[in-house]
Amino acid sequence: MYSGYSFNNNGVLRSEAIKLLENGKLGCYADEFTKQVVNLEAVVGEGIFAKDVLHHAIMGIMHKIVPKLYISPSRSSWRDDVSGLMSVEQVLVLMGFTPGAAEVSKEKEGFEGGSNNV
Repeated sequence: MYSGYSFNNNGVLRSEAIKLLENGKLGCYADEFTKQVVNLEAVVGEGIFAKDVLHHAIMGIMHKIVPKLYISPSRSSWRDDVSGLMSVEQVLVLMGFTPGAAEVSKEKEGFEGGSNNV
C-alpha cells in the first residue's frame, strides 16, 4: 500500500519515520501529527495526505509541499522567524545602492537580441 514512499521498508516504518513521528516536529505542518495515533490517510492540505508529509520530510524536500498544506495560524511559528527580516530594497540601500539601481538596461550589459557579441 505504501510502496514507493520513503518511510516504508518492506511494510515496516523506517527508523527515521518513527523518530519524526515520536519527536513531534511534524506537528507544525499538520495537526494530524500531534495525535497519539497518526492517520497517514488524513488530508492535511490541498491534495496532500499525512503520508505525503512524512515522505517529503524524510526525503528532505518539504519545500515542495508546504505551500499546499493547511497550516493553521497557531502552528505557523515560521512567520515569527521571518518577521524581522529586511526587504531586498532595505538591503540594497544599506549596501550603498540607490533604490532602483539594481535594474540594468540591456545596452549596459552588452546584451543584444539574445546574443552577446564578444
